[in-house]
Amino acid sequence: MINFENCYKRFIRLLLGCKIGFLVREKISDPEKNYNTLKEKLEAVFPVVELADYHFSKSANVKLADIVATNDSSAYYVVGKAMECNKGNLLHVGGALGVVEDNSEDIGCIGIKTQLTRNGRVFSECHFGKKSDCPCQHLIWLINQAVEHGWSIEPGQILLTGSLNEMEEGKPGKYEANFGLLGKVNFAIK
Repeated sequence: MINFENCYKRFIRLLLGCKIGFLVREKISDPEKNYNTLKEKLEAVFPVVELADYHFSKSANVKLADIVATNDSSAYYVVGKAMECNKGNLLHVGGALGVVEDNSEDIGCIGIKTQLTRNGRVFSECHFGKKSDCPCQHLIWLINQAVEHGWSIEPGQILLTGSLNEMEEGKPGKYEANFGLLGKVNFAIK
């Protein structure tokens, strides 16, 4: 278990988010149209919990530019065990992200569930039931945005999809993020 000693005191406002991480295997410099072609360029997939240091008060009139200027408030992230994702349907983890619908040009995962506990008590859950919620769709969007702005995605880079759950207030305690068959991430904040 990873311990973030004295971490809580350093944060302005600690928020936690469950995400899916992807490790890139091959350079990506052209837009991606579907996950079937993209998955061959990925090395691994893994569960991630982001510890964000939200620099704004709850009442602040925050704009997108403010969030971008603080690097989306990202401070740390805790990574779970990686799984190979270049074979078979969706990430080669036996439906770890839920039931897969594959219509050759469009792929989506339905039934994704995550659960976040603090000291054994569930305080955040999410369950997606639409293709548009799928982290694979978010990954394609992220890559295409980078490519359209002249960037290449390089081997060894880690790409994080958006938060699967609402970003939740972090407090001292022992945490477990359960991503179903994709695995768990355990850590403590002190």
